[in-house]
Amino acid sequence: MGIHRNTVRQRITRIATLLDTDLDDPDIRMELWFALRSLDRDPPPA
Repeated sequence: MGIHRNTVRQRITRIATLLDTDLDDPDIRMELWFALRSLDRDPPPA
């Protein structure tokens, strides 16, 4: 990817802060994964 691992860690921490959630919780990660997957499958609004 060409991104330093510390940059990735900082971005993940920032995302967790913005979402006000604990990304160490597997249930939260699963919910986010499903939400992101559903965005890929929904047709664009007309």
